[in-house]
This record gives sequence, C-alpha cells and structure tokens, in this order.
Amino acid sequence: MAAWNREQASTQRLLSNNFQEARWKTAALKNAYALLGKRRFEYAAAFFLLAGNLQDAVNVCLHQMRDLQLAVAIARVYEGDDGLVLRTLLEDKVLPQAALEGNRWLATWAFWLLGKRAMAVQSLIMPLTTLVDAGGMPKMQARSYLANDPALVVLYKQLRGKSLQTLKGASSITPKAEWDFVIQNARLYERMG
Repeated sequence: MAAWNREQASTQRLLSNNFQEARWKTAALKNAYALLGKRRFEYAAAFFLLAGNLQDAVNVCLHQMRDLQLAVAIARVYEGDDGLVLRTLLEDKVLPQAALEGNRWLATWAFWLLGKRAMAVQSLIMPLTTLVDAGGMPKMQARSYLANDPALVVLYKQLRGKSLQTLKGASSITPKAEWDFVIQNARLYERMG
C-alpha cells in the first residue's frame, strides 16, 4: 500500500495479525464485504483469501472483475489442479465459454486439467457443442481463428499418441471426421499462403 494512502497504517496493523485465528478471519471477512461495497474488488478478493474463503474470492474475480484467468490462477495456487473450486470453475464457466466461442484451445486445456484426456483429444476435431452444454445458448458454428487454427493439427498429433486414454478418445473419432479436419486445415494453410 502506498505511503501516501491514509489507510496505510490501519491496513498494516490489520495485516500483521494471525489470520489462522477465528477472530481475524471474521475481521478479514467484514473488510472483504466492506471493500465490495466500495467497489474495490481486488482488495476484496485478497481479504476473502485471508479469511480462507476461496470460493468467494473466485466469485469476485469472475463476476465483479470479469477476470476468468485470475480466478483460475487463484484457484490453482490455493488448491492445486485437483481442487473442488477449480473443477467447478472449469466445468461451469470455462467449458461453456469455450463451446460458446468455439475456442478449441481453451476446451482442450480445460478437459486436460479435468483429467478427461479422451475428451481433450475429441474437442480438437468434434464440434464443441456436442461435448459441452453451452448453457442453453443456440448452437453456432464458430468461424474464428480459435476454432479453425491449423496449429490444432500439430496438437492433435501430439495428444493422440500420448497415452492410452488419449488414444481411446482419438479412436472414437470417425475416419471421415479426422479426414475433414485435416482437409479443412490444409485449406487454411493454402489460404494463408
């Protein structure tokens, strides 16, 4: 906190306490809610973390700050890759957003973190709306570089032979779908020059 800030001394006094004690966790929660009321969302998320409320900190990042990447980073740092908050975040926010945007990179990454290796491979070729419910939104064919990226062929080739689970995912893709995927990317390379 900047030296010229009038709240510096009181904030430093508060932060010097042991937040493992229930009294200080309660104080951190009260400050978090007060900061939300003042629309100081970054500090509110930090105080939720001091109070041990990871889910509330993630919700502030998602809903008030609209920063999905920060929410994922905080969840991964605090719980690791196997935490409940991260799993819920990936299943309820990241995958539907990836399906809605047609973002195959994001979907593959999310499936991989969830331990769904077969679906990670399938998401590179199959329409994402067949793998993920996009939250009741109309199914649309994405036309962005995220859905039609020639580099996805390289990722597909690497993931396909990585493990038995990814090979199982690749084997559920029909030869025609794989052929169409390769031809579509060949056309993209041709268009790129």
